[in-house]
Amino acid sequence: MSTDTFFEHPINTFKKMKDLDKELVFLNLYDGVNVKNSGHIISTSDSSVTIQVDIIQILAMKEEGNAFILQNEFFSKHLKADIIDFNITAQTVTLSNFKRMDVMNANRRKHQRVTPNKFTKVLLKGTQDEVLGNMYDISKGGLSVLTSQDIKFKQGEEITAIFKLAPDNEDEGFDVTLNLKLVVQMNYNGFMRYCMQNSSETIEPALDNFIDKRVDDIFRELKELKKLYI
Repeated sequence: MSTDTFFEHPINTFKKMKDLDKELVFLNLYDGVNVKNSGHIISTSDSSVTIQVDIIQILAMKEEGNAFILQNEFFSKHLKADIIDFNITAQTVTLSNFKRMDVMNANRRKHQRVTPNKFTKVLLKGTQDEVLGNMYDISKGGLSVLTSQDIKFKQGEEITAIFKLAPDNEDEGFDVTLNLKLVVQMNYNGFMRYCMQNSSETIEPALDNFIDKRVDDIFRELKELKKLYI
């Protein structure tokens, strides 16, 4: 059972965790892929906490611009924090300005999502309207697309997505057609973002392999970056 209270400042909870030698678990996204590692509390001040954590996690934090801490026995909600300092060589990061989060979407994902390896045009066809946009990310469970056009589909509408994926070593690539269901449409940094769920539990092998390879490539990139600091 969580020991934090509505009135307790997160710093006080971090101090308790440090005294008990308890670790935190971080979850960040790097090119759409979940990066998750535990961290050890090194020190606390009146407004910040310094944590030792794997370099890969720090790189993912830098990519997102914030650190995200999963709820645990001490925190009843997830936390979002600002990065005020970091030392990649020492594998430490100093965090401040903690905000509680009711929901962390990345932690609810059933599948790893990846960003495409190059700009990928996607045609979305609904029952009446259609729109051409760019792929934002893709997983074995769905797809999200950004577009400058403000086309409103109906909630839960069946949408067909048509696009071509080209792995790095293939010039031609392969055509993909997915039957999807609209989950949410939202304004996102001046664009419309359509998030859709795969209507089928299976996907074609070429797409399955593409996603697996992108996940592997992204983690390989992170590991290569890590080598630069150790």
